[in-house]
Amino acid sequence: METAPPGPVGPPFFTGLFLNPAAGAGHSVCAHVERRPAGTPGDLGWERDSDEVQCAPYTFIFSAEVFWKGALRHVRPAGGAAAEYRLVLREFELFDTDREVEERTSPVTVASRAPMRERLVYLDLFPIATL
Repeated sequence: METAPPGPVGPPFFTGLFLNPAAGAGHSVCAHVERRPAGTPGDLGWERDSDEVQCAPYTFIFSAEVFWKGALRHVRPAGGAAAEYRLVLREFELFDTDREVEERTSPVTVASRAPMRERLVYLDLFPIATL
């Protein structure tokens, strides 16, 4: 059994996965942690509580399946007020557009010089257990 090297909390340690930027071409996956004070109802109470991490695309040799990996470090304040936490995962897709509405904010590198824009294509929320 292999174990992950010491360091920040991150994705499971996989053997045989290789960084493959071409596999994730035109897509960007990012993650961050959000916090909501205990007793705050509804979705409007959530606030970002960590830096955003860009995940990198990995694949097995001869596989079309893409695994996105990244390391996210989140430290809860000691003795802080009670709160709920969740992990937010978002995937964006780059697409061609007109120059008038171009946006170049994506961390994804594209060989094309055509005007690009990004759109959210996937979002998921995972509750983080409060200890």
